Amino acid sequence: MDTRTRNHPDDDQRFFHEVVETLTGADEVLLVGPSVTKLHFLRYVQAHVPALESAVVGIETADHPTDRQFVAHVRQYFHMALPRIGTTP
Repeated sequence: MDTRTRNHPDDDQRFFHEVVETLTGADEVLLVGPSVTKLHFLRYVQAHVPALESAVVGIETADHPTDRQFVAHVRQYFHMALPRIGTTP
């Protein structure tokens, strides 16, 4: 049983607030992660920052992908070439 929420019920709200601040101004947002936290985040956005909801272009389940798997997924999802590490755009 996950006791983090029970022991620290405000942690998710603080974290979601920080993520929203980071995403301010984003044109497109893809929510990726395991379990239901991504859906809880979407509900937080709907309740607190409805303008950001229109930037959410997808919600995908991925159980702890490696960095390379995550980048490959983003490339496939957005059909774009992302810069490689060590290159200049």
